[in-house]
Amino acid sequence: MVGFGSPKKADLRVGQVWGGGRCLLTRPFYLLLNSDQKRASLAIRIARRINETIKGPLGGAEKELAEPKNDQLVVLTVPPQYRLNMPRYLRVVRLIPLKEPGASYRRRLAEDLLDPSLTVTAALRLEALGPKSIDALKRGLESEHPLVRFCSAEALAYLGSPASGKELARFVEEQPALRAFSLTALASLNEAVSHVKLHELLSSKSAETRYGAFRALRAIDETHPVLAGQELAGSFWLHRAAPESPPLVHVSLTRRAEIVLFGEDVYLKPPFYFLAGEYVITATDGDDKCTISRVSTHRGVSRKQCSLKLEDAIRTIADFGRDVSGNRRILATGQHVPLPLCQCRF
Repeated sequence: MVGFGSPKKADLRVGQVWGGGRCLLTRPFYLLLNSDQKRASLAIRIARRINETIKGPLGGAEKELAEPKNDQLVVLTVPPQYRLNMPRYLRVVRLIPLKEPGASYRRRLAEDLLDPSLTVTAALRLEALGPKSIDALKRGLESEHPLVRFCSAEALAYLGSPASGKELARFVEEQPALRAFSLTALASLNEAVSHVKLHELLSSKSAETRYGAFRALRAIDETHPVLAGQELAGSFWLHRAAPESPPLVHVSLTRRAEIVLFGEDVYLKPPFYFLAGEYVITATDGDDKCTISRVSTHRGVSRKQCSLKLEDAIRTIADFGRDVSGNRRILATGQHVPLPLCQCRF
């Protein structure tokens, strides 16, 4: 969508991909050696240690993540388990020892993990040692201190251990400060426990938790049946999620235009009259239906009636977004139902 209806020529150079865009190319990181350390042998050694420590299927098959290109450059691919948290991936890569560590180093990190003042760094360093650290991190889940349990569970999730799922779900519910990190880790752990716990969190009393769980589930699998999504008018997505949860309407216009309806049906509460782009939605006191009018300089005036159920109103507006030949048409900015301006009955 370019111009957004502005007559200025300069505005025609500005546009928006309403449904968002996705790069289909692999975008690697580039590790550059310091100027005084430019040696082909060192680049090969760095790549070998990364490949020995971090594994990840790429394109359906096991593939090496790091590839030395010359004496100063190592190309680094992002594995699936870190696709949602690439800053953490880079921190972990930088903590991988160039030499295989001995038992004393691992034992010291296992002890530091149980110390709340050292647990954050210790958990990252254990994660940087690969799957051999899973047993030590599992012992951290038994700690009485919540920070130790969280750091251990987060590291276990990125190492692919299902043992982290239950603890991360508990932190989503009980620790708001750690909610975003816990949800990201759950979404990165593509195991059955993640699907089960995120499905349970969709019914949480917290609005932030419910939508966060929805986003995490969508990050794992956009076609997950629990999400119940449908693209309308080629413009935005409408989801019905967790019908047993408390009612909630969430509208998002960034990255992806979507409306998510949680819980029981939501109804518009008359009387109301509001404008949404080319559309006028009206109902008088006592009406059991609302009238949606579209006023267009090109198509004239057209009207439809629907129930007061918010989902019906959204779908009716989406139907207006199709031209007479049935082709999909992108809705202009502002043509979504302006929820902050209307009253809803829950």
